[in-house]
Amino acid sequence: MAQPAPSTRPKTTGSRTTLRQVLPAVIILLVLWIMLVGMSYAIWVTQQDKTFDFFPRWYGARKMLQGTNPYSVEVNKRTLELMDYAEYIPFKHNFAYLATVTYILLPFWLLPWDVAISLWCGMNLLLLLILPFTVFMQLGWRIKPWLLAVLTFFSSFLFRHSMHAYLFGQFLLFILACLIIAWWGISTNRSWVLVLALLGSTVRHEGALITAVVLLYLFLTQRYRIVFIWTAIMGSLFVLSLLQIGFWIPDFLDNMRGYRECCLYTYPPDTLGYAPLSPLFVIGVLGWGAWMLWQMRRLPDVTRVPWGLSVVIIVYLLVMTQSKDYTLVYGLLPAWMVVWASRGRWWSTLAILAILFSPWVYDSAGATLPKGNPLEQLLTPLFLGALLTVHWLEWRRQTDTSARNLPGAAPADG
Repeated sequence: MAQPAPSTRPKTTGSRTTLRQVLPAVIILLVLWIMLVGMSYAIWVTQQDKTFDFFPRWYGARKMLQGTNPYSVEVNKRTLELMDYAEYIPFKHNFAYLATVTYILLPFWLLPWDVAISLWCGMNLLLLLILPFTVFMQLGWRIKPWLLAVLTFFSSFLFRHSMHAYLFGQFLLFILACLIIAWWGISTNRSWVLVLALLGSTVRHEGALITAVVLLYLFLTQRYRIVFIWTAIMGSLFVLSLLQIGFWIPDFLDNMRGYRECCLYTYPPDTLGYAPLSPLFVIGVLGWGAWMLWQMRRLPDVTRVPWGLSVVIIVYLLVMTQSKDYTLVYGLLPAWMVVWASRGRWWSTLAILAILFSPWVYDSAGATLPKGNPLEQLLTPLFLGALLTVHWLEWRRQTDTSARNLPGAAPADG
């Protein structure tokens, strides 16, 4: 069985030194968060009232804390009334999340609506601004400032799905951030950071699926203690939810089925237009994913985890049924990995910037495409997967195998 890769981070001599090092950055981030919260409230929250994807979860979680089943028809009806719907549309804006989200994001549910959504939107915008830098910093790459600025601008403001995640108060950026924090926790042996990040990444069902893959990786690399702690905490939250509202799994599954009936869902292989091709396509994508992950098995955690997460994300985007095109936000991590692995080479960077801009092209052609632009949900991860494969093969050739334990064997600045 594979042995866990050694930490690539030097040990600190004491917690006081570590706190002194991180405190300025924490203060700066808190100040920036407060500024973004105020801006979000002033220019957006006051205009939108409760028409956010965040609201059904906020309202449902508060009802659950009062002992009411958040998946009930009564809660669904009242949610739509508060969102100013003229009539009841079954399953529209229902709770449709795992009940454990009530405890994982508890502080947000305890706050008044305006405060909670302003904090959430401000946090989403903050994540958009800092995640590219965070990824490159963890990989040890000193990216040129102008390139970082351009990539952050495209990732945050020109990539339509990123803006949707911010403007609608969605959970996708939070999950992506949790997965990136989990990567840091794995590569630096921060057990509790890793456990908390993997709890946070379960708030949506696709996040829970990716989390399950990460937990399997931890198990195969003999991090049994981390898997045990995570399982114990999640199991406790599950039991607590059962004590609060009873056995909710059938209601949750019914909400999921109902949501698919009333709202737009896309299965990317169907976009091929020929039913017999769909299973062959799925088998091909799964085979590609297995082949990529197998090649990465001997890398240190600091590079194996982001490469592996990128592959898992692309496989998910290509073979799983998804609600509209929101989940393409997860494609940001593979996009950033391509830029890093290519050393910021101009043609690779331009290709990624074109992919990040492409949702506007698909959207403008919406009149001639099926509703929801399923073509985008097929082509975007396909293009990302192709670029990821090309640059993985090139990066592997260029990486000195004798230097695997260096911080990511990071490519030089280009």
